[in-house]
Amino acid sequence: MKKEIKQKIEAKNTHPKLYGEYAISFSKEWGKKHELEPIRYVQETESCVNATLSKGISALVKYDNLSDDVSEDYINRLCYLKPLHGKMEHNIPVEDDFQRITVWKNFNDEREWRYVPSASTAQKFSINRLYVNVPDQKIIDRLNDVISRPGYKNAGLPFDFSEIQYLIVPNNNTRIALIKELEDIFANIESYTAIDRDLLISKIITLSEIEKDW
Repeated sequence: MKKEIKQKIEAKNTHPKLYGEYAISFSKEWGKKHELEPIRYVQETESCVNATLSKGISALVKYDNLSDDVSEDYINRLCYLKPLHGKMEHNIPVEDDFQRITVWKNFNDEREWRYVPSASTAQKFSINRLYVNVPDQKIIDRLNDVISRPGYKNAGLPFDFSEIQYLIVPNNNTRIALIKELEDIFANIESYTAIDRDLLISKIITLSEIEKDW
């Protein structure tokens, strides 16, 4: 890739550019209700974190007599850690094709809240929990594909249309397309009224509006 193209892409290293321009937004209260937790961003040089992680992992590997509760608690804590900075691979359109590039990311900008199904939830729905730390993005993509399949949907977060705060789309053209789609969906759902449909449609906003007004 040409140097100037890569520089241009890195200059636009924004959340929508990396993760997509569509989103369903919920309130923080909804997140708390469903046990989402804020991520803790740590530096690789944070000695207290590294020491704690090393000791904990050594204990999990060395001792077979640790209770399931202790092991589960420690693993859950690991699930809510994320590096402050790091590299991220991303597919970008370049001259009628897609090219995978690596960009430097400040993950703290994301202010991520994360949902991790408990061991009891995973066991209830016969779901294997996956703990991976692999550098190969292709493997990560395959794992993401696996957990998006129907067998894993029962471990997801349930929500009602009324709990949605915003539906975010790229522009007015996609807003119109989504409105038409919602009209078709609600026409086939007897448990919802036209008012429910109109309220949900009123929550559609575009990225261009967010960038301009917010």
